[in-house]
Amino acid sequence: MVVMGLGRTVIGAIVGALVGIGLHMALGAVIHQEAMWFVMIIGALTGLGVRKADKPHPGEVHYANGALSALVALIAMFASLALVPIVVAKTTPPPKDFEKTASKPASERPSAEGTTQQPVGEQTGEVPSENPFREEIHVSGRLEAEQPVTIWQFFDAWQSLFVAIGALIAYECGRGIGKAPAKPAGGAA
Repeated sequence: MVVMGLGRTVIGAIVGALVGIGLHMALGAVIHQEAMWFVMIIGALTGLGVRKADKPHPGEVHYANGALSALVALIAMFASLALVPIVVAKTTPPPKDFEKTASKPASERPSAEGTTQQPVGEQTGEVPSENPFREEIHVSGRLEAEQPVTIWQFFDAWQSLFVAIGALIAYECGRGIGKAPAKPAGGAA
């Protein structure tokens, strides 16, 4: 019986997570930008999927269901955060003047001041870096060292907060809400 309940719990969590990811991708395609707060909705939908698939008796609390719901929600949230920028990039139309300037060579494209731009490297005589995934640190005009790009450069505190809140929502929705046991009538202790 426990295995049967676990199977329903996993299926409910996955269905809720997939619905949440789909809605997040659709929202990104419509508004052409990321809605980082939507991961909380993914957490809620994952938790509600667990509750609908594995209906406990009223007043029961299932901590394992909550933990499983939070785990599936975290996976879904990170998958969604990886997929939505791709959808946004593919669905966002190019700027109106993109076709006019894209066909011209870089040296003939107008810059912000109205003058033509020089190709990279010709302005300062420097050769552009060959590896775009490394950044150069310049100290007082000279190159000090090349540093690899790390995950911490892409860390966003707000996004992390929304992911944590989304996991908490998934846990709370998935575990259920317990009620205090009823006191016996008549005051007998």
